[in-house]
Amino acid sequence: YRMTLDPTKGGTITSLRAKFAGGRELVEGKGEYGFNEVSGHFYDLGKTFSSMESDARISVLQDDRFAIKIKVEGSIASHPLTQFITLQAGRRRIDLELDINWKGNVGIGEYRQQQSWTDNRRAYTDDRFKLKVLFSSTLSKAELYKNAPFDVCRSSQKNTFFGTWDSIKHNVILNWVDLVQDNGAFGMALFSDHTTSYIYGEGYPLGLTAQYSGSGLWGVDYKISAPLRMRYALVPHQGRWDSAGIAMESARWNEPLISRYGRGFQERDRTIVCSSDTGLEIPAMKVEENGDLLLRLYNAQEGSRTHRLTLGFPVQEIAEELPNGQTIGMVRATQMGENTSLSVDMPSHGIKTLRIKKKNKFN
Repeated sequence: YRMTLDPTKGGTITSLRAKFAGGRELVEGKGEYGFNEVSGHFYDLGKTFSSMESDARISVLQDDRFAIKIKVEGSIASHPLTQFITLQAGRRRIDLELDINWKGNVGIGEYRQQQSWTDNRRAYTDDRFKLKVLFSSTLSKAELYKNAPFDVCRSSQKNTFFGTWDSIKHNVILNWVDLVQDNGAFGMALFSDHTTSYIYGEGYPLGLTAQYSGSGLWGVDYKISAPLRMRYALVPHQGRWDSAGIAMESARWNEPLISRYGRGFQERDRTIVCSSDTGLEIPAMKVEENGDLLLRLYNAQEGSRTHRLTLGFPVQEIAEELPNGQTIGMVRATQMGENTSLSVDMPSHGIKTLRIKKKNKFN
């Protein structure tokens, strides 16, 4: 990437060019909204504030052949705000963090809810007034895809805006949302480290809800009592979400490889399950008390696929089960020395559970 930040605009990203796409520009720099701008309506002050309204201090924390990490120190409505931007060599994902050290409990939302929480009109429904991070991009006439538990959906809504309970719209981001141009040639995915909501609509850029402060669901007063800490990421890509491998990219981001330093470890490779197929996820795996290995598989791609798996141990038998434990069939497997090879047919967004009986217990 080639990225430009402007300290006079709160350290927002004023240009982001993807070299893998011929230097394509992702930032729409002529509108009223910024890219990586933090904005929100502070109803006690009667004004919408933005991180772009104050100058920022930009410093480089790391710059070597492995990664570049930038620190942006600014403010919003006099509250100290810090953002971190990290780009790693050979990785298309752009990691971002947002920290805000609130000076106290401030109200953020459309207005202070005074009426009963059972009223149809709600102050906490319209995310345009909440604290959010905005990404004003050059993607025009884009379709929006988002993941759901074991599924991916395409939004048919013109926008996510609503202010009453009887006009509610689905604006939940579980792990990611993805904007793709209508020709499917280019897109940009947004990852969130927690389930929250997103903002998007005609004339309004994609945004990620960061915080709300005030009366909310069931009449609970959602107060600010601690600093805001959140992680998010951007993945510009070519093609649609499935061909771009966005689901797998999100899984790797949410479940990164964790290493541990220690002494006395025996150096040897220990592979339990291996698959080179894209789109195959393992959402759960456990060894039961009787030594059986339960392996749950999910086809995160569109269309039925045959996935090939290699188990790093010899097995007695493999059975396919329903979630209630009922056996529905046996799975053929081929022994390859100390390894076992098998193929599993998976429908689009299909889920399968395999019970694997190992010849010897795991240790």
